[in-house]
Amino acid sequence: MQGTSPGPESGKSDWRRWLRQELATIDDHGTQSAVIRDQIATLLSERKLRCIATYSALANEPQLLELVSELPHFRWTLPRVDGEQLVFHQVDHPDQLKPGAFGIAEPPSDLEVVAVHDIDLILCPGLGFDRHGVRLGKGKGHYDRALANARPDTLSAGIAFYQQLADELPSEPHDRPMNLVISGAGTTIWPLQSGS
Repeated sequence: MQGTSPGPESGKSDWRRWLRQELATIDDHGTQSAVIRDQIATLLSERKLRCIATYSALANEPQLLELVSELPHFRWTLPRVDGEQLVFHQVDHPDQLKPGAFGIAEPPSDLEVVAVHDIDLILCPGLGFDRHGVRLGKGKGHYDRALANARPDTLSAGIAFYQQLADELPSEPHDRPMNLVISGAGTTIWPLQSGS
């Protein structure tokens, strides 16, 4: 990260402001997104994971949707915002997505619903991630609520450009830590609380 980041005593709002500024300076989205997709493909080849939750990225987030069509032998799900909750639907091709909440492409409600309890790996976007697996989201809490309902052995992976990584981010008791963070730096960070 460039310049001076907020200190460990800073709150989430300071970090969100800082991270949004950092995201605006990234000029290699495509390159880092490709590195992240390669790392996810490697993870999927090494672990017995079948049902994967990915997401439809905003312009300043790592782009992952190519994986849905490139790796069709997995069961892919994407979230749809339904009030305060995320509802996951099976998606066979990115063309099935429609404009949804917050300007994000979502699966339509008539696609098959997949219970979060059936998902083996949840790929989570966020504004920032630290080396202990703390995820700083945008403040709506959708992913924290979804992760609270996942199986204990479900892997959660934060997905980030390397500019989104920090040594320590603020967290609260309701925040759900990631089992791992996959970044555009070409490395996978395994926090101390990494899962199975």
